[in-house]
Amino acid sequence: MGRSAGLWLGALACAAAAQAPHPSPLPPGGVPTHADVEACLRSAARHHGVDAALLRAIAQVESGLNVRAINRSNRNGSRDLGLMQINSAWLPVLARHGVREAQLYEPCVSAHVGAWILAANIARHGPVWRAVGAYNAISPARQLVYVRKVRAQLARAGASPVSAARPSRRSGLADR
Repeated sequence: MGRSAGLWLGALACAAAAQAPHPSPLPPGGVPTHADVEACLRSAARHHGVDAALLRAIAQVESGLNVRAINRSNRNGSRDLGLMQINSAWLPVLARHGVREAQLYEPCVSAHVGAWILAANIARHGPVWRAVGAYNAISPARQLVYVRKVRAQLARAGASPVSAARPSRRSGLADR
């Protein structure tokens, strides 16, 4: 992990908590509104230079936009947590930067971690759709299934899969 990514993660918990319209942590039993979740996704996409419609489609496929979602059915025993279904394998990395497991149920924290992972995948894997597949799976066959789900979600939302696949100028990458 690069130094700038580490510094960003270290500041993530404080930054998410400081956002006025998105109090964090949520009050006990508090549920963020749909508008809260959408604002978090837009903010995270903008900050990390990924397409907002694409990030939202991933969140929809991953959790159905449920900020409290937990998937315990992974074959390797790991869990997927929160809005962006951040895999528990990330917990040691996130903890080193001040992000705790409980914070992954806060929509802005989850959105920023998910957008950071997606942006890192784009930098590592190149083509955006390859990076999207890597967000969810290691095996190429499972990546393909996942990409189809995200593309279908983009189509249902009326977003163009082609425009969503174009990285922002910030990332400096082109879809191949």
